[in-house]
Amino acid sequence: MKKIISALALSTVAISAQAEITNVFCAASNGEYWYWGKDTYGNALQVSGKWGRAKVEKMSDFQYFSISEEDYNRVRGYCRNGETAQPANNQFSKWYIFQVKKNDGSQYFAPGRYTTLVDLNSSFMLRV
Repeated sequence: MKKIISALALSTVAISAQAEITNVFCAASNGEYWYWGKDTYGNALQVSGKWGRAKVEKMSDFQYFSISEEDYNRVRGYCRNGETAQPANNQFSKWYIFQVKKNDGSQYFAPGRYTTLVDLNSSFMLRV
């Protein structure tokens, strides 16, 4: 029984460490328009990475998709000058940005629009 539980725990850890895949769209820096990115063969532009969240203020945050600098430069190259490459799972996704990881271990947020999400747990006050 212990062996089964240990194997299950290890497989759960392995699954959570796997990269995710999302689509990429190109947008005007002011968000006036956007379109799905396409590669040179006309296929939907996709990239693998990991979703994360970052705080903006005490009670709000935003989501980002973390990818390597090499991948960011690749997908950004499919957008026109002045446009930003941004991640989205589908056409109904909120606005997200990329977190770009450099080879030296540092990271930065790519330009783009993002939707601020309010953390309802942080804003809840117990009233007695």
